[in-house]
Amino acid sequence: WNNLKSNNLRVGQRLNLFQTSSNSNTTVAQTNNTEAGLREYTVKPGDTLWSIAQKFPGVSIDNIKKWNGISGTVLKPGMKLKVNNG
Repeated sequence: WNNLKSNNLRVGQRLNLFQTSSNSNTTVAQTNNTEAGLREYTVKPGDTLWSIAQKFPGVSIDNIKKWNGISGTVLKPGMKLKVNNG
C-alpha cells in the first residue's frame, strides 16, 4: 500500500493503512455525510486534531485546519468539523 523499499520508517512519515470493517462502524457512527468527498465530524470531549486525523486515512492535522479555517489547536466538544471522506 505504501510502496516501501525497506522496513525503515522516519519520524513523521505518512503511511496508508487498511481499516477493517469492525473499526469503520465506529467511524461511520461518529460522522454524517455532507458535500461530496467531505464528512462532518462532531468533536467529543478529549478529542484533539491529531486524534481526529487518525480516524480518517490520509487526513492530516493541517488538512483539518485548512478545511475548517482553524488557526490554533483548541477544539470544543460539539464543534462540527469537515473531514475528507477518504
